Amino acid sequence: MLKALFFPFRILARLVGYARPKRVVLDTNILIAAAWNKGSASRRIVDACLEGKTLRAVSSPALRREYDFIINRAARKSKYRKSLQRLIETAEIVECDARSMGIEVPADPEDAKVLATAIAGKVNALIGNDHHLLDLAFDSQVPILRPGEFLRQSENG
Repeated sequence: MLKALFFPFRILARLVGYARPKRVVLDTNILIAAAWNKGSASRRIVDACLEGKTLRAVSSPALRREYDFIINRAARKSKYRKSLQRLIETAEIVECDARSMGIEVPADPEDAKVLATAIAGKVNALIGNDHHLLDLAFDSQVPILRPGEFLRQSENG
């Protein structure tokens, strides 16, 4: 019912040039790169997710637990840690289970939750530097891109 009520507003928003933010899943290595390299493509992506105008972070309960674990260890002394915590808290959550979805990453089974989140969330891209995920890009249901590649594609179209 609510979707029907908001439909005219969505059309009007598109007519005046307001585009919906692209939805993305960030692999944990993006958060670490953002924490320690303020000039990185990863930081630009995280900042854009925090702003919310062009990008929206999508996560799942399993991925959120991994984010918390990684940030508490690898970014605990970073000045950017509070921003990363805010990203985790504001990310859209989708429910998914890699095993029940039949999603496997044989080279690194822990990466299955990242790919499952991206597929369940119907995101525009999964962004990461992990070769276990990047190796699956050709056959993936969602684009799997490195941060710089994602930014280049976003700027060009």
